[in-house]
Amino acid sequence: MSVTKLFITVAVFLAVLKGQVFSGDGLWFFTANEIAVAYRFQQHYGARLLYPLKPEGCLYGQEEFIASFRGKQFPAPCRFVTETIRHLRETLELEVAKYLFPLDLDYGRLGVPSELWKTKYSKLSDAEQLRALLREPSLVVLYHTAAHLKPEADTRSAGGENWQKKNLLGFYNGQPMKILSRGSDEALASGLEGYTWLNDFKILAHYLGDLQFVIRSTVVTFDISFDDERAAEVSPKPVNVSVTSR
Repeated sequence: MSVTKLFITVAVFLAVLKGQVFSGDGLWFFTANEIAVAYRFQQHYGARLLYPLKPEGCLYGQEEFIASFRGKQFPAPCRFVTETIRHLRETLELEVAKYLFPLDLDYGRLGVPSELWKTKYSKLSDAEQLRALLREPSLVVLYHTAAHLKPEADTRSAGGENWQKKNLLGFYNGQPMKILSRGSDEALASGLEGYTWLNDFKILAHYLGDLQFVIRSTVVTFDISFDDERAAEVSPKPVNVSVTSR
């Protein structure tokens, strides 16, 4: 890759990170090699998420840590952190995703069964809702991968057939992740009934990150945040989850 193309790739990546590129733009998609270059830039020179979670104690046997949402702190279960790490490790091990940043996998959307949302969560304030969600045994998370990867012909150079645009469902009860039925966003939404989706959390790799795991002798270091400006709030919306085992 030429120096000029490298700078263009990084510049467009930064625009994507800031939400300045839209799907109708020809710069929306990247080759596997371009994404790899942008990821290395993010790891070493990119910005970290704002107000990342700092659950160090969870790695040493504590059951709770102090999380923050809208600048307010509250106790949260370490299970949320350890299970999210499990999801991300499993996703990278399977090569369903390769990188934790905006050109691949950069956020999770939390949800609960719609009937449970109606009876338990619908009357709670946003802050109360998130605090309760993180302790909910039925909590699930929806991940999207490879949103900016060029069509499947380019994935052959990525080192495996698994790294393609996919949707993944993660559980917080130890259950293995599941790959959702593929198709357009409209087909996915129409097939996702039975769950109500609520808060997002952002995920971003950085060498100074507060969280890490090891995969194939490589340390993956990253942050998670509920308070980053890109961690969007989601209006409660019921969707039906149709899954196929991996």
